[in-house]
Amino acid sequence: IDINSEDNDHIFGYDKYIAILNKNILSAYNSSGKKEFQLDISIGTPISNSNNRFLALAEKGGQKVYLIANQNISWQTDIEGQISNISVNKNGYVTLTVTGTSYKTVIITFDPSGKELFKTYLYKTTVADTDISNDNKYLAIAEVDTTGNLIQSNIKLVSIEKAMSDPQNSFDYIYPANSGELITNIYYQDKNQLVCMYDNSIHIVENNSD
Repeated sequence: IDINSEDNDHIFGYDKYIAILNKNILSAYNSSGKKEFQLDISIGTPISNSNNRFLALAEKGGQKVYLIANQNISWQTDIEGQISNISVNKNGYVTLTVTGTSYKTVIITFDPSGKELFKTYLYKTTVADTDISNDNKYLAIAEVDTTGNLIQSNIKLVSIEKAMSDPQNSFDYIYPANSGELITNIYYQDKNQLVCMYDNSIHIVENNSD
């Protein structure tokens, strides 16, 4: 696959494809380098996350979001605020981290069809990462509080079932890190083990306990 360094190409890997976004065209290639398909994607500076057969794309600092499943755009939408992070689980559930609203951070969760399920509001913390469990039951949030003298990182697990009816009372579990530890990334493995990466350690949360 020929890449022109002057074209500002953005390259993604998902499912069995290598995808290249250039000038609002996403071109996907197979393992032999043959172009399989292309899609119109109106994003200039993308952020992405992939899992299984899904590729989630959003405009960094913008409002546009797309979910691609295999060779098709499953859904697309515009949101209010500025997108700072995106995550998709292996079943196609998408979470967006949004700033620039009246709240410090808003997390929006969508089902695989693009239906908005609920919003989670954080009043004074920023979000390093999010992920949804493989059984679609929990939204994991890695949040960082920088308002004190030392950084405070927390892992919050949101019950998706509870959040769909009462988002403000849906936190099932909160795991605080030691003061000064910075959470950088979280990821659900098989059997719903949540891997939590800090700047100085790695923790596993399983069955809502560390």
